[in-house]
Amino acid sequence: MRKPKTTQMNQTSDRDPLFYTVFEAVQRIVTSIEYGIKFNDDSIEIEEPAGNHFDLPRQQWLGELRVGLKFFEEHEEYEMCARCIKCIETLEAEPTIEQIIRQISDNAKRKDQN
Repeated sequence: MRKPKTTQMNQTSDRDPLFYTVFEAVQRIVTSIEYGIKFNDDSIEIEEPAGNHFDLPRQQWLGELRVGLKFFEEHEEYEMCARCIKCIETLEAEPTIEQIIRQISDNAKRKDQN
């Protein structure tokens, strides 16, 4: 007798209860970063599973998203992968401090030449 294919639902129901705690925590971080991007925040407040809160500065968001993306890929949570990728692409498209300084400097030089 052939065994039926394992579906996402079966995989989900067979997971360790700790998985859900971790999943929800990582999902909250991604959701908070999405809002941070939307509202152009410099940092976001994250609630840990234990109820403690901490600030996550914008410069750390990419690293957190990459870790989250890896976690979601390993567990085949592709909707969350897509959300992570969208945020990563948005943050990577933002100008760096070096680019902003160079742009300001170039504009100042052009004004001096005119």
